[in-house]
Parts: sequence; structure tokens; C-alpha cells
Amino acid sequence: MIYIALVLLLIPLVFQIRYGNRAIRGATNMSLGVVTLFSFAGQILITLLSIGLAIMVEGFIAVGEQPRCGSIIPGIFVFGFMFLPIIIFVLMLIQWYVKRSY
Repeated sequence: MIYIALVLLLIPLVFQIRYGNRAIRGATNMSLGVVTLFSFAGQILITLLSIGLAIMVEGFIAVGEQPRCGSIIPGIFVFGFMFLPIIIFVLMLIQWYVKRSY
């Protein structure tokens, strides 16, 4: 179940790659700025959802068993709020540069 929380974090990155390329080619009605805005907003929401899911899973595991380490929660926080937005921003800059060179 924790793996689902980690895989959820990659959805905005995949969205930025797929729909950013479509926006560059003009195959969608959204501009590159709107795609990037949706990607950043989705990253915030999905990170909060993943943290909530991880807290819920840790709570269920702790019932009837010895409590486990909850260090996955700060890991999701750092990965979702610090690492992935930087990757999305760099990807957006690359896509913006490619769009400008067309």
C-alpha cells in the first residue's frame, strides 16, 4: 500500500511530459503554461493525498502489531514537495525552450 503512495507522486510528472509535448505540438487546447500549472497543483494535491495514505497505512499496521518506523512519511514529503517540483520545473523549462525553437 505504501508503494501506491509512492507511485501516485509520479502522476504529475507523467502528465507534464505527455501533455506538455502535446501542447508544444498544438494537439491540445491547453497551453504549456496551463499544463504546467495543472502539473504543479496536482503535485501538491497528490503529495498531500500520499502523505495521508501513508499515515493511514501506518496506523493500520500498528494495530495489533508492534509499531513500525514512520520515516516513509517525511520521505514522501521531501520527495513530493522538494524533489519532484524541481524536476517538473526543469522539464517545463526544457519544453518551453523546445517550443520557442519551433
